[in-house]
Amino acid sequence: MRKNIYELIAEEKCDPFEEIARIEVLFEKEPVHTAKSLKAYINREFFRALPIRGTSLNIDDLKERLGILKDASIDSLLMYCELIYNILYQAINAIRSDHEESVIKQSATVLNNMDCILEQLNHETTELENKKIIVVEKSKQAALAASLIDDPEKALKIIEYNHVGLKGNLLGKQTILKQIADILEPKYPILRKGGYGTLESDSRFLANNFHIRHNNKEGKYKNEYIAFITDTALEDWYDKAYESFLMAVIAIKQISISSEIEQIKQSINGNKESDK
Repeated sequence: MRKNIYELIAEEKCDPFEEIARIEVLFEKEPVHTAKSLKAYINREFFRALPIRGTSLNIDDLKERLGILKDASIDSLLMYCELIYNILYQAINAIRSDHEESVIKQSATVLNNMDCILEQLNHETTELENKKIIVVEKSKQAALAASLIDDPEKALKIIEYNHVGLKGNLLGKQTILKQIADILEPKYPILRKGGYGTLESDSRFLANNFHIRHNNKEGKYKNEYIAFITDTALEDWYDKAYESFLMAVIAIKQISISSEIEQIKQSINGNKESDK
């Protein structure tokens, strides 16, 4: 049976080279209003006022400093999208107030293209403090765990662990893992008493012996396994520790729910006994 165009689009694999080229056409080449492109328009009208620019002179200068688009990989595509999301979101109010319809429409088209790319690659945007936008891999487990953390800043760090820029960044991952481990430390007795003894033991072991809460490569807490492990292997263990920590956060919530259910069960059973 012939597939319809929507099925064909849904099955199409993301080619980073082609998608980068499409965004470049929309953002950097097609003319808008009185400028040669949306990029040129933002450079001329708004860039110097954008928080993301730092000391960069223009968008190309910023791209160069960030090392974006050094190749046509999936990671480069995601980083390129992240940069443009931030530029457009920071400039969007100024663009709207400028009432340039062609600029607004072109901005919407660029954002739509990137939203489609992220959906295809199972990624999404999330907003940090001060309206900073990052692109992260979708994770229902991470989203659930983050929603259970009272501290908004630490909750966002749980999401940020899945950021493409943290691949290979052992220090960045270790910093986030330590924050989650510190949240869990006083709650380990809840896991143990709630029937999650293995999860409590494993997550505590990973936190204390895999160069997360302590320096396990040298000094007082050194262990031979971590001292000689490769960075690749250590990052793999960091990712496993992350999954374990998420499960621990979610399990603690489940224990609370189970306790409430048990109270209701006892109340219902008590009423049945009194009715006899």
